[in-house]
Amino acid sequence: MSDYMKLAKTVLAEHEQVLMAVNDKEVEKFLCAIADAKCIQVFGMGRMKCSVRAFVMRLMHMGLNAHVVYDTTCPNIGHGDLLIVNGACTTISYTVMKFAKKLGAKVVAITANPNSKSSKLCDFTVNLKGQVHGGRDYEIPSVQPMAALFEQTIFVFEDIIIQLLMKKLNITAEQMAKRHTNLDGYMDFNIDKLHQLRDYYSKKRTTIVGLNDSQGVNITTTFFKKGLLDYIAESLSSGNVDPTV
Repeated sequence: MSDYMKLAKTVLAEHEQVLMAVNDKEVEKFLCAIADAKCIQVFGMGRMKCSVRAFVMRLMHMGLNAHVVYDTTCPNIGHGDLLIVNGACTTISYTVMKFAKKLGAKVVAITANPNSKSSKLCDFTVNLKGQVHGGRDYEIPSVQPMAALFEQTIFVFEDIIIQLLMKKLNITAEQMAKRHTNLDGYMDFNIDKLHQLRDYYSKKRTTIVGLNDSQGVNITTTFFKKGLLDYIAESLSSGNVDPTV
């Protein structure tokens, strides 16, 4: 087995250990706090801010009022609002939590150390035990440097929370997709019209091969000579699907 394969197996085992150690009751409290909040603000620093932005993006896609702390569009915080802190292991995060608590917001930390000074400010914590500092008996140790394990698993953990929220709030992926930015062109790819194309050519017993990653097809017709992706792009932009070309 190569060094890569050995390390991948070890890292995946670490991820499983951390994610399976999360307490179900803490997860349920977290879901309820998010669902009940008027405004959700999320704070994190360094690599943890990657998960913060990803989490807030998905909360926004769900139609929730969610913001990244210190972004220019982040509003004030107060009673009925929720501050979520990823990590809660720095002096700056402690300061942010103190401000939020003073202003009347509910404060929750996703942290490896539920007994820390920062955790004592919280209404409750979610204990994610991935290594942050190393050499601490309350952390699950890692072969990876510094807080890599915690940073990786908090990203996955918050994606799992999104799926649980979708179920709790009865929100579909299709509803979320409609709130995705439409300035990148990605969401212009109208899946309903694409399904019409697929159904038509299925009836004609033709096969479109590798639609997302190849322009190859297994027969030659005017349709395919014109160019599969060009045709679909024209069809979607015009609002019409004409299988006859």
